Amino acid sequence: MTVEWKSDGVINEVKIEKKTKKVKPEYEIGDLVVYGSNGVCRVEEITRLVMPGTNKKGKYYCLVPVDSTTSRIFALVGQDKIKIRRIISKEEAMELIESVTDIPELNIISDKTREDQYKSALRSCNCREWFSIIKTLYNRNKARVENGRKITSTDERYLKEAKRNLYTELAVVLDRDKDEIEDFITEKALETDD
Repeated sequence: MTVEWKSDGVINEVKIEKKTKKVKPEYEIGDLVVYGSNGVCRVEEITRLVMPGTNKKGKYYCLVPVDSTTSRIFALVGQDKIKIRRIISKEEAMELIESVTDIPELNIISDKTREDQYKSALRSCNCREWFSIIKTLYNRNKARVENGRKITSTDERYLKEAKRNLYTELAVVLDRDKDEIEDFITEKALETDD
């Protein structure tokens, strides 16, 4: 870009070159990552996308969700709009499981902000936040049923998504079946929480 201006009758010209910051991929092909509320994904490829609406100079991760191998998600390398992180280690998974009884429910301020708080916790990519959603909704739904009320579709949707994200990650890390993880956590942290 060239900028010109006059000062004391003299034309000054300055060339400004826009430097494009090259972003080196943080993850490699084969890495397991958690991408936003999409859950655990495997980095299948790092590529450039040539299609309308994409950054033609940028590289993209091609992510394949572990629980849906027919889906593909393309995430711009270096973007920070949607969180992406490595899956937790086996040690972190064991620590999380040991501490689930200490993880508090979400602090729901009002029914009007309930869904926004669920969304925020899901998008955090944080296992503890996901468990907080599960614990909150497990207890809320239990109370609703005891009072003869139905479980709301919103609660059901967010509970399902939080369970999918948390239990899939723990199952992958611990090399266990997702149902086994769910049964263990339900028994250890939810049904004993009365």
